[in-house]
Amino acid sequence: MPDVALHIDGAIYRFWKSVKIHRGLDELSGSFELSVTDPYTAKGGRLATSPIKRGSSCKVAIEGETVITGFVDDVDPGFDDANHTITVRGRDHTGDLVDSSAINRPGEWSGLTLDRIASTICQPFGIPVRAQTDMGKPFDRFALQQAETAHAAIDRACKQRGVMSMADGLGGLLLCRAGTARHGVMLEEGKNMKSGDGKLSMRGRHSEYIVIGQQPGFEGGSATDFAHGVGRAKDPGVTRYRPLVIVAEDVGGIEHLQDRATWEANTRLGKGDAVTVTAMGWRENGLTGPLWKPNHCVLVRSPLLRYDGELLIKSVDYVQNDKDGTIAEIALVRKEAYELLATPVVKGLVW
Repeated sequence: MPDVALHIDGAIYRFWKSVKIHRGLDELSGSFELSVTDPYTAKGGRLATSPIKRGSSCKVAIEGETVITGFVDDVDPGFDDANHTITVRGRDHTGDLVDSSAINRPGEWSGLTLDRIASTICQPFGIPVRAQTDMGKPFDRFALQQAETAHAAIDRACKQRGVMSMADGLGGLLLCRAGTARHGVMLEEGKNMKSGDGKLSMRGRHSEYIVIGQQPGFEGGSATDFAHGVGRAKDPGVTRYRPLVIVAEDVGGIEHLQDRATWEANTRLGKGDAVTVTAMGWRENGLTGPLWKPNHCVLVRSPLLRYDGELLIKSVDYVQNDKDGTIAEIALVRKEAYELLATPVVKGLVW
């Protein structure tokens, strides 16, 4: 069984009743839940003499590879005639960004790129920021909103540049786009798949997306200049007549409307194919090779799930217990589901 080590205040705990470690694209912070059993409590065992404390800084490592760096949120102790058990839950340091307000003075910036704004917001929390993709042009102006959490502010800035934010597992924040890295081993039915569930859906998909909006005005513009623009995109997989008209959320030019229509078609297509696989072991080859990781692409082949192609790993749960053994629960979607479109900033009309 894989060695899972919880490092707290110089102590290392390795004796588990069960393990669940979650990492994913839809949560800014990875999380863990570990049940620690000490059968020697009555004889002065380690948990009795060195109790795990809530709020402690911690690291979770799988066979020496750190996957969570943060803090203990919850400690639930218990005992019976033979054992002393503690269930420990915690998250990456980036969980503080989810829970806490952004209080920066002054709370607005001009001429800064996305990574510099994120770094400024994260600085009081002691969370480093690393950019793994192009950050786009600097913001003319970006301001915090009243009572906004740090995560909400960073997420809002990320959306304006078509960028994702996720925990890097080492206590920092990673700014990235849908991954291009690929696992070298296929997830294949009858080989390394223990079970699987598929969702191949046409719900929400349309034959054509028509995005309408008004061009931004400018001083001296004519009525024609203010006319509605239209962006169009088709989904070739939808063969019957199913058009959808969308009113653009923001004022923007024809180029933005076309991008918005293409994005709508792609993301709805991407979300239509979802597969959840239970793999034997946490690594590509079960006990060897790299860990299965979110934001990595992998080939999936399963006749029973009716899927044969490449998907993006949305999340991974590393699970270990007496009932299931050591498994990885891997949620996958088409990469298009996470290819984000930058949201334009509304500057208002000038008449």
